[in-house]
Amino acid sequence: MKNILIAAVAFLLCIGTIKAQPNPPSVGKQLIHLKRILQLDDKQADKVKSILAASDAKLNELKDKIELAHKKQMEEMRKARQKDMEEMDNLIAERDDQITQVLNDSQKKKFDEFRDEQQMKSPEDGFPPPPQMMEKRNMPDRQGGCKPNMDDDKMNLPDDPNGPPNK
Repeated sequence: MKNILIAAVAFLLCIGTIKAQPNPPSVGKQLIHLKRILQLDDKQADKVKSILAASDAKLNELKDKIELAHKKQMEEMRKARQKDMEEMDNLIAERDDQITQVLNDSQKKKFDEFRDEQQMKSPEDGFPPPPQMMEKRNMPDRQGGCKPNMDDDKMNLPDDPNGPPNK
């Protein structure tokens, strides 16, 4: 009885070790290890093997359950993100329509060009554009620095009431 208790304690220690491992050892390898360190006789080894096999099955079932829950969660997040992105696109389109109603034909053309340029800088898939596109558009380099995109002095924008005055 004492040996079975020792085997159970060793088993729990092994389970703690297994839990931290991405690919735990098989039941056979665990049994060989426990037989060696605990010097189990055949009867004990059979009981420990049964315990290990039952536990392994339950652990695999739990891992599958966790993986399925994770996949469902990721799918829900993807759908929510897609819905939010569509809502954002609709709000932007509505805003742009309202802006174009205020503009004359020449300004509308410039505004359309401006929007096209902005869309190229902000890809919908969330990934940065390839390096050659970044160079063409004077976008931030990979070291985190930023290359100037426009000459601020020539933009003729009104002063920002919260920022420094334009030169």
